[in-house]
Amino acid sequence: MITNKEYEEALQNQDNINIMNSVCSRFSQSLDYDDLYRCKLMGLWRALRFWKHDGGRKFTNFLYRSTYWSCLKALKQKSKHGNFSISTCNITTYDQTPFFEILDGLPHDLKDIMHKKYVDNMTLEEIGEVYGCSYETIRKKIGKAVEKLKKGV
Repeated sequence: MITNKEYEEALQNQDNINIMNSVCSRFSQSLDYDDLYRCKLMGLWRALRFWKHDGGRKFTNFLYRSTYWSCLKALKQKSKHGNFSISTCNITTYDQTPFFEILDGLPHDLKDIMHKKYVDNMTLEEIGEVYGCSYETIRKKIGKAVEKLKKGV
């Protein structure tokens, strides 16, 4: 659990601010200031919640990814309400298609695993606990999903 003090300290850290601003600058054409600020806060909260000191990854790398996926989620939400056009988006993803649309062709279990890994920022061990299987099984399923996506599902 994250304390308010930890969150406030992380929110005032200049390295964290630079990372969050860097990510949000990629989405400045398609999300308004309030959405971007919300993405920064959510990205920081997720990074603090799921990052493990002994995981081998730097916190700033984890923060970058968490903020990026928060922005993608905001884009998806915006597109649901009909006020978003992918042509106005200046991010470079798989053929300019939002992550969530790319996953639509996958079977439900693979889609759920990919969502837990890349949106919820869960580790392979945590996902394995949810599904009652090993780290290695989840790693193989993610590999299978990636192969399906490469083939165009």
